[in-house]
Amino acid sequence: MLIRDPIHGDIRLHAHEAGVLDTPEMQRLRGIKQLGTAYLVYPGAHHTRFEHVLGTLHAASRICSALRANGHPVTEDDERIIRLAALVHDVSHIPFGHTFEDERKVFPRHDRADRLRAFLYGGELGELLAHLGVRDEVFALLTEERSWRSDIVAGAVDADLLDYLRRDAYFCGLAQTYDDRVYTYFSVADGRLVLRLERHGMERPDARSEILHLLRMRYVLTERVYFHHAKVIAGAMISKAVEIAVTRGLTQERLYPLTDATLLQMLATEWGDDCAELARAVQERRLFKRAFGISAATVSEVERYELAEAYHRPGPRRDAVEARIAREAGLGPHQVILYVPPPTTFKEISMLAVTPSGIMPLSRAATSRLEISALEEQYRNLWRLWVFAPASHREAVAEASERVLGLPSELQQGTPMAGELR
Repeated sequence: MLIRDPIHGDIRLHAHEAGVLDTPEMQRLRGIKQLGTAYLVYPGAHHTRFEHVLGTLHAASRICSALRANGHPVTEDDERIIRLAALVHDVSHIPFGHTFEDERKVFPRHDRADRLRAFLYGGELGELLAHLGVRDEVFALLTEERSWRSDIVAGAVDADLLDYLRRDAYFCGLAQTYDDRVYTYFSVADGRLVLRLERHGMERPDARSEILHLLRMRYVLTERVYFHHAKVIAGAMISKAVEIAVTRGLTQERLYPLTDATLLQMLATEWGDDCAELARAVQERRLFKRAFGISAATVSEVERYELAEAYHRPGPRRDAVEARIAREAGLGPHQVILYVPPPTTFKEISMLAVTPSGIMPLSRAATSRLEISALEEQYRNLWRLWVFAPASHREAVAEASERVLGLPSELQQGTPMAGELR
């Protein structure tokens, strides 16, 4: 079976993979946007996790081919399991999952073993994987196994990354890509997937440059797309509605069969007027605005961790601050959102590399250390603490936030800065 993909061209599926793709659990991914609320900023960003898992399967297969070409034996059975793991790796994603799981910590991550087990051991997908005799092995590869096979699907620089970087850039209209030669640098050493940055005992400048380009591309997407303020605001508004609904009995299991659209519809109709107000505002793109903000420029790294520890997760402390700001500004408690992410991580630099000095993480490779340190600093500087509120009360919320948080806002109210997407 051939599927035409706008990123990779024709993707070939075996009959058993097409069967997996046709299960209701996998088809649900057609309704889960890869970038959540980014479509409210980049109108083309309507691509879904369905296309992404197909692309991840394709990229995983290309890595397997590269390993064979580089002298590492990859059996047909190895590739069969790797391709299936790539195909189902996102099946447990709930709508707007990264917002709920990573940004606001409402629910555990989608790749936790208990969540994956619910999808891989239940329903039609679970039955089919069991019939194929691969269910336990696919589950283990995605949750427990620490080997070159698992690194291909769930590593630091992996098939997942190689698909979503190109796919996200393409559908957001950003002129960013990488050279396919990056696949030729994959190898296996000490039982783990590595990037080979040396040949005959000497450094390969071409390999180093291309890997650094890949890491820079990841940063550009983070800065322009993943952390775009309007995307973050819309996601935070949906998360606020879900957090309220959780206090009224909503469970994460209720979200398992939902898509983006059905979740918003449920929030707009079932959990009270405050949830409905937030959900409908997102549906109609009537987004909150930034009322208060501070950045890494004025807050030390220790202070950033302390603020994240205090306010990153839902709980009485964050609820109390939001409620107090809202009260002082004349708003309802659902109309103020305190957004405090943890300091940004840069997991890709933990990828193992073979260098003239031995096997080590990219972050320690001597010839790449300066460039990677500069990228790490850029990632750290992306951190922001925001307070979001309706545009009509922005000034009142800004003043109340300064009093309640005891910090001066860096944000100057007014029109967007030059070149800033709304």
